[in-house]
Amino acid sequence: MAQKTLTRFIKQTAEDINVIYDVRLDVKGDGEVIKDNLTPLSKTEIAMFRARQKAMHAAPKDCARGYNTAVMEDIDSNGWLVYILAATKENAVVVGGHSRVKVSPDGNNVLAVTPLYKSCLTIPIPADVNNAKQEALYINYPLADVPSEIHVYLNRLHGYPVYVTTEKKRLACKGRQNFTSQARRKNKTTGNQQGTAEKINRLVAISFRQDKFY
Repeated sequence: MAQKTLTRFIKQTAEDINVIYDVRLDVKGDGEVIKDNLTPLSKTEIAMFRARQKAMHAAPKDCARGYNTAVMEDIDSNGWLVYILAATKENAVVVGGHSRVKVSPDGNNVLAVTPLYKSCLTIPIPADVNNAKQEALYINYPLADVPSEIHVYLNRLHGYPVYVTTEKKRLACKGRQNFTSQARRKNKTTGNQQGTAEKINRLVAISFRQDKFY
């Protein structure tokens, strides 16, 4: 049986957080809707929901009118990572405005807020969409020596190769491949840089796992 993605619609009344609908979609877009009649969330789901709410209040939201969220386990701790993602715009790639928020395991305390952008950059989508393979996005990222998980997110969201230039090197993400760099090909990448790149790729893999809150 093909795996289906679960989307939960919930209702919060005072301290109670309950499921009102479950929607499951398969890869073809066929779905089923189940009315759960205020089924209580699990302890883990409650923590995820609280983490999402705390993160939305804590993160900067200065680049877009609307924001989407993704909540997932923190691969380096037993807490949560909440991504606050600036909503996409028609015919544009929203590069700036995304943030990562680290939240405690119970979802009640924000531990760190990391904006993954320096400016509210938006790039027009290339006009020749029929030849997307010949197009690419070039982004300067002065905040770190390696790209962030947001650059992989943009690659998968829009389908264009993403070339990210940091202060030390240029890296590329093409299709569903991991980031590669000229420095790595020449065996000049340090162990710390390799570990950071591997962390990015692991985190992105987790971010596209199913059954998350949005």
